[in-house]
Amino acid sequence: MAYGLTESINFASASSEYAAMGTDSTSLSVTGTDDITLEGWFKITSQPATGAAYFLIWKSTGSSSNRGYELNYEDQAGTKVLTARFFAGGGTTNFWTGSCTYTLTTDTWYHIAVTIDVSASVNSKCVFYVNGVSQSKSEANTGSGATSIFDSTTPFSIGQSIPVLALPQYYSNMNVSLVRVWNTIRSGTDIADNMCNVLGPTTNLQGEWTFGNTYVDTSGNGNTLSGVNTPTFVANLPSTCPITFGSFKTATVNASDVPATQTNFPSYVDLSRLGITTLAEAQSVRVYADDTMTTEWAREIVSATEMHVKIPSLTSASAIYVAWGGGNADYAVTDTYGRNAVWSGYVAVWHANEASGNILSSTGNNTGTDTNTVGTDTGQIGDGRNFVRASSEYFVITNANQTGLNITGNAITMSCWAKGDASLNNTVGRIFWRLGGTGSYGYQLSTSGNSYTPNNAYAISAVGTGGGFDFGFGTAGDATDGVFKHVVATYDGTNFRGYVNASKSTSATKSNHLTNANAIDFYISGNLASYYDDVLDELRIKATVDSDNWITTEYNNQSDEATFWGTWTDAGGATFRNFLGFAGL
Repeated sequence: MAYGLTESINFASASSEYAAMGTDSTSLSVTGTDDITLEGWFKITSQPATGAAYFLIWKSTGSSSNRGYELNYEDQAGTKVLTARFFAGGGTTNFWTGSCTYTLTTDTWYHIAVTIDVSASVNSKCVFYVNGVSQSKSEANTGSGATSIFDSTTPFSIGQSIPVLALPQYYSNMNVSLVRVWNTIRSGTDIADNMCNVLGPTTNLQGEWTFGNTYVDTSGNGNTLSGVNTPTFVANLPSTCPITFGSFKTATVNASDVPATQTNFPSYVDLSRLGITTLAEAQSVRVYADDTMTTEWAREIVSATEMHVKIPSLTSASAIYVAWGGGNADYAVTDTYGRNAVWSGYVAVWHANEASGNILSSTGNNTGTDTNTVGTDTGQIGDGRNFVRASSEYFVITNANQTGLNITGNAITMSCWAKGDASLNNTVGRIFWRLGGTGSYGYQLSTSGNSYTPNNAYAISAVGTGGGFDFGFGTAGDATDGVFKHVVATYDGTNFRGYVNASKSTSATKSNHLTNANAIDFYISGNLASYYDDVLDELRIKATVDSDNWITTEYNNQSDEATFWGTWTDAGGATFRNFLGFAGL
């Protein structure tokens, strides 16, 4: 398994957040004349108040007799100072302080390190490093000073602030990543060369925490921390420390599958073809436009095998780069590269992969309420939802709970993968239904039964100020032969168009058939007893009109992903490190 930086932890002072051991740790009790190195990445989001401090790395306490060692960022009468201290006897009578005048810029990552030769004389004990560069410093003894570190029983902590040395109690506003404690003096070269490397079990390394969605100590010493007051893990790292992954692969689109350049195209990727087998692996995936990982693309992880990637400009020569492993957590749905960003151009996207219950839209709204227990079966992509007509099964979204489904701008695209059986012969089975109420305004997509020509194919209906119109499309029997079809219906204010497996039918001119708002419910399957029968998958609605080439590209991608993306091969760019075990071994 490869290990690298993947995330950081965020502490908010308003919530008194920090990370700490629950009990004392022998390996973190660097004591006596043991030398010590403390280091980590820190990004403050606000400055400490006058006279206050951010406690970066601590094995100390407000108690007058139980203090060990600490690394802080302090405001001393308006001057910002990095400070390190260790205590003799645990109290405040005799201790040593090293100071480095340095103002950290907010919202900027710094690698901060201090090495301390505990038994050396004052002014020769410490070296401070910022971003691998040694800094000017001063040293001072309080009382008789200290030439050994007291064995404090205070649990180790990061970001905790408790009253000490007349400083009030404050907590830190900061992000933290890759903190380490050593019981030796690290050289400047060692510090600079390994600022971004997760070292793992290494001689003299007492604790190491990446905060990549985990509090685990990667040094092998078992010093797992706990979050206090629920700090959060975030996808925010120093730009000089790119995320590292265990695997990195690339593929190039099949040129004939993309007849024209498509903008912001959501492409399906079958993750099983990359060798991904678990949901955790899938959620660690990051997608890029290049092997240097310079340009990242938004993606949604639906399951261990199903991913959809928003490609800003999909051409007939586009390549895709997929990296995973290293313990990355999934993006939040609202993240720049998370789920919602993939589907920003859609009203609703129902992948229909739920095992049971309501049907969820990846737009973050328009959840359909399960009525009469809609089942699950194999879909075109992963699972789909299986409707039993005889049981009147459907999903409903009440008017009050809809977002954007009241489409009135003479522009709509409805699409899905549909598999219907013989029970739909000569009868209408509704796929989408939002039609009726005042003026019977609205739209629907359904099978045609024997109500529209061709029979037992598909139909789109819409009613607006220009009247109502029903347009049948496809080939007779398409909707009842038990084979999945890619079904798309569009209306642009002038023409209805229907597509079955990207084969198009077009109506005569029909103007203004989708113009009027209407406060009615929306159905998937149903309404008026015209329920669907068999499986629907990948149901989508847009308030825009997809082009012929878009629909062809979508069909090619979803009907045969293996041909669309071809063979995946290993990739390796300037910022990718694929290493087994730990960098330090």
